[in-house]
Amino acid sequence: MTMHTLTQATPTRRTMLVGAASLAGAAALAACSQSGGSPSPSGTGSGTSTGATPAAVTISVSGMPDKQTFPEANAQFLEDVAAFEELYPHITVDPRATGWQPDTFPARLAGGQLETVFQVPVTEAPTLIRHGQVVPITDFLADLEGSDLLNERVLEPVSVDGELYGIPVRSHSLGLIYNRSLFEAAGLDPDAPPTTWDEVREAARAITALGDGVAGFAVGTKNGTEGGGMYAAINASFGDDTFVVEEDGSTTITFDSEAGRRAMSFLHDVRWQDDAWPGQTILGIDDVKQLIATERLGLWVHAPDQVRSLTLKFGVDPSTIGLAAMPQAGGDATQLGGSMALFNPAASPEQLTAASQWIWFEYLRKYLDPEVAAAEAEALRGDPANLVGIPELPIFTGDLYERYNEAIAPFVNAPLENYADYIERIDELRLVPEPNAQIKSVLNRMVQQAVTEQDVDVEAMLADGAGEAEQAASR
Repeated sequence: MTMHTLTQATPTRRTMLVGAASLAGAAALAACSQSGGSPSPSGTGSGTSTGATPAAVTISVSGMPDKQTFPEANAQFLEDVAAFEELYPHITVDPRATGWQPDTFPARLAGGQLETVFQVPVTEAPTLIRHGQVVPITDFLADLEGSDLLNERVLEPVSVDGELYGIPVRSHSLGLIYNRSLFEAAGLDPDAPPTTWDEVREAARAITALGDGVAGFAVGTKNGTEGGGMYAAINASFGDDTFVVEEDGSTTITFDSEAGRRAMSFLHDVRWQDDAWPGQTILGIDDVKQLIATERLGLWVHAPDQVRSLTLKFGVDPSTIGLAAMPQAGGDATQLGGSMALFNPAASPEQLTAASQWIWFEYLRKYLDPEVAAAEAEALRGDPANLVGIPELPIFTGDLYERYNEAIAPFVNAPLENYADYIERIDELRLVPEPNAQIKSVLNRMVQQAVTEQDVDVEAMLADGAGEAEQAASR
């Protein structure tokens, strides 16, 4: 069994090393590169294999946390910039507090305002690649240590015709988060979570029968796309991938199918046949987490990193939360999510090389240097609610990932036994890409309709939605 672990923190407790430890890690990387020892991000301290002094280059990078909202994370990001510039003296980094904002991204793209390297959800990368709005960076990764061990399953959304268009910075697959305390109270075995959607309904009914406003199952739909993403994941587990990208790059919508109807009917029936949905039908993600934290909701579909949010933000006892692989109904699949670093086609080759080195340094160096991984995990463990060891989809495979797991093992404080089903089954499932925001918006409205209208015609609703989604996918 391959152990999948994660030490990513919330925005206010970033996963990079804290304070002086960050600079120490960078210095260690530089020292290793000069001595030929364990790795710098590029294999050389200067970022070149020729020994010549590289020409000065400036890159702009997205992802700096907002100073007003996340002052500690902002300060840490700037420390990381300083450490990177010390390691690569010829590179100047222009950090920007820009992140993925679907409302403003198209205008920034059209206006040429994107950074040299910017991050988008996995959902958006294929569309940008199809329209030629990002540049392949295969050649610029050749000298980066470990690039040959990047996980091909995670790279699939940014791999086209033998070219790689992005670097994963965060990666996850959806699963089933559940309240172990409610399982026990309902007479269910918390160490044997549901593996099928029929079993989910049975568990949800048993938990709802506890009374006092306790509900069995829910997904959030308030924010406009959340429920659409969760439906797409459930749909994949029923055997329909929601959409297919054709060889010519076009997108075909597929959810108006028998599997798609069964997936939507599952959500409808949990609400209307089983009465196992919360009384507040339209929920935001924090509404769902508050219900779990107060032991008023039993089961929820989402990414594993939400377990950390439950413990950090909502004060949930880690021992009360379980994580299982996505239940199945014939699809043997779950949804791939996360963030990808993409590269501006207006950038020069020198900028693309420097930007690749930045992503390697800022987001992936913990996999390259065991000392960095261990120091980061130890720093995170300082807060017992900031769980180290929550399962992830590994960005790297092989020796690098095994070495990383060994480095953080002494500091793992997450109750891995509560995640055994997820850990054991995740490699068995296909990874289906998440739809983009436009398609998820269409799906979200249908999920809202399914759980608020008892007499909704699911088949007709999906047929109408498929036409709307086809138009959204063609943009």
